[in-house]
Amino acid sequence: MRIECERCLVFAAGLIVGAGAYAMVKNGKAKKAAVKALAKGMELQEKVAAAAERTKESVADTIAEAKCCMEEEK
Repeated sequence: MRIECERCLVFAAGLIVGAGAYAMVKNGKAKKAAVKALAKGMELQEKVAAAAERTKESVADTIAEAKCCMEEEK
């Protein structure tokens, strides 16, 4: 019984949040704010991806140097 009540409450909360989000998107100012927030999020995603790529390249260089040092010691 308790699990069913929790599921009903979660479903109801989802409906309320969805209705609120729909109302905000219909509002012009809220839609513009959402678009700006999404654009900033995409910009951040690109920056993080670039930083991850630089880190990956740096690690690959370090591994190559370590392999070279191992071969020299043999």
